[in-house]
Amino acid sequence: MKHLQTCIPNHDKNKLFLGQPLKEITSLKEIYNFTYPEIMSHAKTVDVIWFNERRLPSAFFEIEHSTNIEHSLVKFYELQDFSATLHIVAEGYRQKQFAKLMEKSIFRPLKKQVKFVTYDKIVNQYTQMCRLPSVDTI
Repeated sequence: MKHLQTCIPNHDKNKLFLGQPLKEITSLKEIYNFTYPEIMSHAKTVDVIWFNERRLPSAFFEIEHSTNIEHSLVKFYELQDFSATLHIVAEGYRQKQFAKLMEKSIFRPLKKQVKFVTYDKIVNQYTQMCRLPSVDTI
């Protein structure tokens, strides 16, 4: 819908989005090798990556259903030099936890680049985009 290629890690391929396995939704079977090996090792574990037409990351998404948000922020710290948006996606009640973590000195450089997005916002945006393909809110 956004004319971006999507990549997810192999261990998540059978997880569902709106009842459909992610392997049927993702457009890439493997991640593009877009940077140095030590940074790629972090990128390969990100839950969802959107790539632009030049095969560079446009957005990174970490889905935090039950895991520690801090681990995702550490990954994002390693990916901060890319001109890509960084998203933590979780239940709304976890936004306070996210805000508290963003106050730590190590994560301050990420403050303008990392966004917290609720599951509801993702579903609402997807629903809007299905109706109006030109809508672009994330």
